Amino acid sequence: MTTPWLLRGLVRVAQPLNGVVGRLPGFIGALGRLSSAAGIKALAKRPPSEPAVPSVLANPIRKVAILDGCAQSAIGQEINDSTRRLLGRLNVQVVPLNTKRPCCGALNLHLGYESKAVQQASVLVDGWSKLLACNEIDSIIVTTSGCGSVIRHYRELFKQDPIRQERAIRVENACVDITQFLTEFTLPISNRHLGARVAYHDSCSLRHGQKITSEPRTILESAGFKILNIAEGHLCCGSAGTYNILQPDIAHRLGQRKADNIKVTNADVIAAGNIGCLMQISLFLQTPIAHVVQLIDWATGGPAPRGMELFNPVEQVAGAPEALIWSDETAPLSENTDSLW
Repeated sequence: MTTPWLLRGLVRVAQPLNGVVGRLPGFIGALGRLSSAAGIKALAKRPPSEPAVPSVLANPIRKVAILDGCAQSAIGQEINDSTRRLLGRLNVQVVPLNTKRPCCGALNLHLGYESKAVQQASVLVDGWSKLLACNEIDSIIVTTSGCGSVIRHYRELFKQDPIRQERAIRVENACVDITQFLTEFTLPISNRHLGARVAYHDSCSLRHGQKITSEPRTILESAGFKILNIAEGHLCCGSAGTYNILQPDIAHRLGQRKADNIKVTNADVIAAGNIGCLMQISLFLQTPIAHVVQLIDWATGGPAPRGMELFNPVEQVAGAPEALIWSDETAPLSENTDSLW
């Protein structure tokens, strides 16, 4: 799963066989079911005729590196393209790392292959720290929160390598989630009338792993979206890196519970900051899904996320829940999971 072209090929092979593969037990069946998730089409790369992604800017005000992500590069390229379109609009230059499709090591850590994860992380640590030291970049932007959680703990992987650990700390300090980075800008909103109702899902890797909760909601609200909180927002959706593949039964129960809580919000679109969560949730609901950066790209002049192309603001249905802006008061007071199942 850390090789984009291989993952992309597996998905293409599994899709037409989903009826058969999806009924198989264990992780093979789980992979088969995931291959038919609505999120696969929703987050796929757009045709060449669609809006182009800017490459080189004349006078950029910031220079950053971006981690595209292994799985995201294979089955969620539209998230990466949305990020580049948006940053181009903000006059932020994306500086490439001269390494073909680097992996941060997160998936191998999930699977227990720490030595392989360290090897992969070393490539990024060495490359990014060099760019930072030479002032070639000032930030490392991550749109895959599972990757971000690992990168922000890179120093732990290099306890036996003081030189590389020093570089890892420099990388950690420069790493920001895309929503944190966007709070530094005044967004050039071109469609303030959007008013779409967004059910925002906190990925565990953002909420618990990185303690990032307010920034995604603040950015979406500033762009004109109405934020709907999801009940039991502290609970996992069941994706959890590779959990929905290795523990499909438990992951299914978590996914259904998350979907039930989302459904009552009557949202127009479901947003999250992690591709794994979006894929998992799209297995249970027909509501359009989108990464937060796709929504901000849309609100600042980019294409609408798939499923939202014909969206028109509508009056709130009588009895539907009001939009809720997140705060400490609206977040769950307890994270007791005694009734998880």
